[in-house]
Amino acid sequence: EHKALTVEAAGAAEAVFFNLSHASDWVVCGIGDAEVGIDVEHVKERNVSLAARVMSEGEYAEWMRLPEAVRHSEFYRYWTLKESYVKFLGTGLATAFSTITMRNAGRGFWRNAEDEGCILFSGMLSASDYIAVCTALRNKPELELTVHQVTPRMLLDFFKEDSI
Repeated sequence: EHKALTVEAAGAAEAVFFNLSHASDWVVCGIGDAEVGIDVEHVKERNVSLAARVMSEGEYAEWMRLPEAVRHSEFYRYWTLKESYVKFLGTGLATAFSTITMRNAGRGFWRNAEDEGCILFSGMLSASDYIAVCTALRNKPELELTVHQVTPRMLLDFFKEDSI
């Protein structure tokens, strides 16, 4: 779901968009001046038989050609990409993932075959945690996966500061 705040900056109002996700030990936040969707998933040992319902026909065919040893992990890549996209749209899980086709654009970037107005980035936070971010295509030059690890103590200290 999209969240937007209006803040006064140098006399002009600017929209600030953010999106949150959490899994395992991770809480992630995407922040930008346009809609943003973000998802993080921990790769679990589970039956990924729902892949045929999550992937488009073409994606599923490509996925089935992958070595079986990597299929499980790649399922989570597709899931995070699609979830970040529907969060970007603001529709959430009401949008059937199988209607979305992701195409690898290289260097971690992905494109949605049905929506030329957005760009996605997929990466790993750890050996078993995928992250994906989706935002407006015009923001590709600024789309960087910058991870700042923050402990709960750091957050508490931040919010106790007088400047807030």
